[in-house]
Amino acid sequence: MKKLTALLLALALCVSLSVPALAAGTSFSDVPAGHWAYNAIHAAAGKGIISGYSDGTFRPTRPLTNAQFAVMLARAFFPEESEALRIQTESKPWYWANLQALYNHRILAGTALDAVSKWHSAAAQDISRYDVAQMLYNILTDQGRTTTLEQRAAARIKIPDWPSIHSNYRMAVSTCYALGLLNGREDGRFSGAAAMNRAQSCMVLNRLADYLAIPVQAPWPEEEDPKPTTVAVSSVRKPTETGSTTGWSVHDNAYPDGILNNGKRMTPENVCAMLEDAKQIWYDGMPWGGIVKGDNNYYDAYAFDGLLTHGGELVVAQGGTPTTNAGGFSAMLSDYVFGLHANQGRKLEDNTQVRPGDIIFQMANGKLHHTRIALSTVQYQSGIPFVSTCDGNIGAAVSWDDGTQEDSCRLDGYSQNGAHITCVVYTRYPE
Repeated sequence: MKKLTALLLALALCVSLSVPALAAGTSFSDVPAGHWAYNAIHAAAGKGIISGYSDGTFRPTRPLTNAQFAVMLARAFFPEESEALRIQTESKPWYWANLQALYNHRILAGTALDAVSKWHSAAAQDISRYDVAQMLYNILTDQGRTTTLEQRAAARIKIPDWPSIHSNYRMAVSTCYALGLLNGREDGRFSGAAAMNRAQSCMVLNRLADYLAIPVQAPWPEEEDPKPTTVAVSSVRKPTETGSTTGWSVHDNAYPDGILNNGKRMTPENVCAMLEDAKQIWYDGMPWGGIVKGDNNYYDAYAFDGLLTHGGELVVAQGGTPTTNAGGFSAMLSDYVFGLHANQGRKLEDNTQVRPGDIIFQMANGKLHHTRIALSTVQYQSGIPFVSTCDGNIGAAVSWDDGTQEDSCRLDGYSQNGAHITCVVYTRYPE
């Protein structure tokens, strides 16, 4: 009974990690009385098992990740084992010990997290309705809760897209339908590949509480303040004989692999949004180069903790400098987006798979010629692959692509001024 009570509390918390609970009866500015999940959200909040954000919102459409959902299950059912594993795996990502505890008890079986080798890439991905059903089914099985063949057969009739449901998930889906824990979306279909969001999780919580008939006795303890959702940068200006030089440093928010430096999931859209923010800091035309007269800017790749950053390491490995010139600018933007010591880079085997935020090293006869940051996916002009880019030290200044071919980077091999130009692309996205 104690473990099942903790389950309800933990499942609720997973939708609002690290946010202090709001008082019972508090309304959410983005959940009006007519919202389809209004009663479920406010019932959960009133019982102290779920909370909103400090700005008074609930953000009902925000999806859950695989790790968020799984970590709370581990804290509910295997708290002692999770804690023991946490001590043993302090150098691992924040979710590692909890996932290991679930893995040891086969709670992750049949999900995107069913193999340890998948954790880095799958942890930050949105959890699908398939995997929600599978984890709930595995927990129910662990607790000895079962359904009959007749119950599951009756449930299948209620699922219009049953023929398209993957056979691996049919037992979990029909069981959850039979127990009333899950049902169809607006069009009636189960849509197993779709993500589960915060509002939907409240509905699952209320149904699970009704099925298990377990009263909520106390709210889950508050967690520490949430990590930042913005990336702080700082600069130090020093006078020179002909002007000044400014050293820039990027703060590391210490998110795990698979998460951007602002805490968001690693998607091209989120990377592009961060690069747009970076453009406001390191604006088009800002002085940036090597040894130049007048004002100049550079990246202090060692400033945060005295260690060379992952972005800096990639530039050095290709023969560039991680502080000045185009290499320093690219290392700085890469660290700003992906973090200083998370999301280590890897070489792309196919340059046409480039994504926003990737580092492009232009090589002339095998030696580093220039370094750029991709701003888009591959584009083709007259059959030639290009990508929009930004860089430093073009005319001793920062340059952001304005959409013209001259400001883009050609990804194939070609000859220019007697040199053979090729590109080597490194990405910090997971495989």
